[in-house]
Amino acid sequence: MLNTEDLSIFTDIARAGSISRAANQRGQSKSVLSRKLSDLEARLGVTLIARTTRAMHLTDAGAELLERAESILDELSDAESAVREDSSALKGRLRIAAPLSYGLSVLQPILSQFIRDHPEVKVEIDFSDRKIDLVEDGFDVALRIGVLTDSSLIARKVTPVGHTVAASPAFWDKHGRPTHPDELAKLSALRYLNLKTPGAIPWWGPKGTRGTVHPPVGVLAGNGDFLAGLAHDGCGFMVEPDFILAPWLESGKLEAVLTDYAWSQMNLYLVYPPTRRTAARTRAFAEAVLDALG
Repeated sequence: MLNTEDLSIFTDIARAGSISRAANQRGQSKSVLSRKLSDLEARLGVTLIARTTRAMHLTDAGAELLERAESILDELSDAESAVREDSSALKGRLRIAAPLSYGLSVLQPILSQFIRDHPEVKVEIDFSDRKIDLVEDGFDVALRIGVLTDSSLIARKVTPVGHTVAASPAFWDKHGRPTHPDELAKLSALRYLNLKTPGAIPWWGPKGTRGTVHPPVGVLAGNGDFLAGLAHDGCGFMVEPDFILAPWLESGKLEAVLTDYAWSQMNLYLVYPPTRRTAARTRAFAEAVLDALG
């Protein structure tokens, strides 16, 4: 019968991608882990990890066991945490997905405090602006900015995310500072790649008016900080979240215009896969985010 040590060693090797790396992480010898893995495969009568002198990869059986092993270990960790009175005793792995710029500028101090409060939680965080499949990729929670469309996910709204129109002072000097959104229609826009319709910029006016402007898109990129650098170099204007633009505006490298208007109204959400039960460590992380930002 499988035991938790078998599952723990196997999952650590599978996650690390090599026996040597897993041995270093666990503080055990490579030979011990190699023997444990071989013994496990012998008992099950299948090859879990195909190994060559250069690489290793999970077999179909190994991928199936990894998914189940992670679930079992997480459930055991949750059970242990549930019977402890002190919430700081949370344990287990917490896998988070977050947008790169938001993670670096806003999430990092929140996560630092969370790690100090729960030192036995092992955090894995994927900073990526691509849309991640939480279920397929095995994430516990994701932070997403925008308008959610996937009804199969469980989402909690955290806070609105304000947007601002900005470009370099030299760009506005050359093209003129607009007084109405329609004046942006002839200017080159630097737009975020992962928007559903990057060529369309919705706006809401101070007197209840609203509309959409369709400027020519000069550059599409998957990272807002990269676009801010292009804007600083005079390559166009941008409509990006305030958490990206704040340091650029404060330094004077970029200049905001049309500040009486609201742009690209979006929200920050905590998103969970549709599982039977949310782990205690995931709930604790969510509450930390909500306490800081909600």
